[in-house]
Amino acid sequence: MNFFTELLSKRPPWLDNANTVLLFIAVFCLIYYVLAGFAFGFGVANLWIWLGATGPFALRPLIFFALHLMEKDARNLFPSFVKIPIYVLFFAFLAYFAVFEAVLGFHSFAKGRENLDYVIVLGAKVNGTKPSNALRYRIDKAAQYLKENPAAKVIASGGQGEDEGISEAECIKRELIKKGIDENRIILEDRSTSTYENFSFSLQIINDERASVGIVTNSFHLFRAGCLARTAGSNRFYSVSAPYKGLLAPHYFAREFVSFNADLIFGHINPSRIFN
Repeated sequence: MNFFTELLSKRPPWLDNANTVLLFIAVFCLIYYVLAGFAFGFGVANLWIWLGATGPFALRPLIFFALHLMEKDARNLFPSFVKIPIYVLFFAFLAYFAVFEAVLGFHSFAKGRENLDYVIVLGAKVNGTKPSNALRYRIDKAAQYLKENPAAKVIASGGQGEDEGISEAECIKRELIKKGIDENRIILEDRSTSTYENFSFSLQIINDERASVGIVTNSFHLFRAGCLARTAGSNRFYSVSAPYKGLLAPHYFAREFVSFNADLIFGHINPSRIFN
């Protein structure tokens, strides 16, 4: 404790408590971006958000450092009516982000319900003809549920991207069959190009408002998937969490914040259907 107390007492004047915290977060974001990029490729969807977050968190420390070099006091450089709104907006954003991530965490433990009529497995990236890690977790959870509930049917949902060798639906079907699921229980929905379309097209296939439906997707995706399902017109669904483990888990949880708000802005999620 004495070591850290002494270390903090020797900080340069521009490195106050706030700048220390902000620099720590900025360095963490940068290191995570580099590690995840080298481990999984810098082409991972939206990985740039970690690099993009580095700048805003490092901005205040860099301004204070630059002004310190010019022998100016940064604390008195801007009047209160300029600083206060900036601080309010910044902390409001952090609070919104923290609450959103807490909601994701709460929804990530959903176990569904026994004896559902259908389960929809939401598609994810296919590498050639093999499922990505995210999709494999979904397939594993779906296979487990289907074995425990033999009357349930499964809709494998997901179209084929330009860089995918087969459709996501076909990949899901093949892997489920490998795991011992009867092909007659598997229904293909291979037209969708988004999560909203996953639900829209799958509900057209089910065509029964009384049917109970399970959503099988990764833990980080469950909350947004539920919002999209309600927007698409389904209230009779139950979330089935396929936990995602590994280095990319923090990225996927953070990425959902961006994706959720983008869906709100572009009208893919009806605000009135977020929680009901």
